[in-house]
Amino acid sequence: ALASLNVTAANITLNDGNVVTNGTQAYHGVLDLAADANLTGSTITTFGNVAGANHNLTITGDAVLGDRNNVANSSISNVNALLVTGNTSIETGSITTSSTQTYNGNVELVSDTTLNGTAVTLGKVDGNGDGNGTNSLTIIGHAILGNASDSANSTITNVTALTVDGTTDIGASDITTSGAQTYNGAVSLLSSDSTLNGTGITFTSSVNGTGNLSIADGGATTFNGSLNVSSLNVNASSIALNEGNVTTTGAQAYTGNVTLGATNTTLNGTGITFNNNVDGNSSVSITDSGNTTFNGAVGTTNALASLNVTAANITLSAGNISTVDTQTYNGAVILGSDNSLSSNGTTFASTIDGNFTLGILDAGTTT
Repeated sequence: ALASLNVTAANITLNDGNVVTNGTQAYHGVLDLAADANLTGSTITTFGNVAGANHNLTITGDAVLGDRNNVANSSISNVNALLVTGNTSIETGSITTSSTQTYNGNVELVSDTTLNGTAVTLGKVDGNGDGNGTNSLTIIGHAILGNASDSANSTITNVTALTVDGTTDIGASDITTSGAQTYNGAVSLLSSDSTLNGTGITFTSSVNGTGNLSIADGGATTFNGSLNVSSLNVNASSIALNEGNVTTTGAQAYTGNVTLGATNTTLNGTGITFNNNVDGNSSVSITDSGNTTFNGAVGTTNALASLNVTAANITLSAGNISTVDTQTYNGAVILGSDNSLSSNGTTFASTIDGNFTLGILDAGTTT
């Protein structure tokens, strides 16, 4: 094997595709792949554009992809599949493959980056690769974010904004952005615990998995699809449940005003807590094998269509609960504050306790 290789030319064509060095390889110029390329060395650097001609590019070792001083002219395109076994510094704004992209080591972003492939696999990502500020990451295709078998060391941090246009598997324990996170496709949780931190987190489709999902959002969190996870904890300025179905084997906690956007909203869990207001012209059905708690007003801005709660205990610290139609409480009701219930038919199937005032304004029958 060569000790190292440094090539400077307007165009560099790899006809055979197999290059092995004990040390570094550096390609200054347009790198044309005339065959599947296997580059093996300590660090492989492509300073110019890479034209793949639909061939595979495999880098065994660390990789520096692109030129941070000339990001616009150092893209990677028309590669079939891209594999990097070591750590990767992405210093180009665009990497496009007709098949998969796999980054087995740590990834650093030196510029705003778009990765376009059928499937993009990332382990640990640092969006502030050059120390000069965070960068955005856009993935077009199926995204595999983190290694579920090593989720503690699979994190995405220092990213300005994250957008996935495709389905997403989340194996990372933590995804942190200073701005928005947008998942335009179904999301699967593969890690036992995943925490998303951002400012405006949107799921346009379903979220499923056996893991616990925690969201800390400085903006608005939006769920446009159903959820089926182990537990859900959302802390946001506002929370929109637009599809209507949320199922957890464990607890659900909503800290932030909740807006219901579906005609029917069904929540199933073990301990469901609303710490702030709940509004929306939706028929709400809650089946809780634990305790359901309302700590904020319900339906005061936009009355619920109806409310049906089945739980071991139902704590009302809401102050006001308003529905256009019926309210049904299938479980022991505990008053945590003075409460006023407004409905067209109110039913209590079990006991009511608490040293507070309960007012009922019922256009129908109270039972």
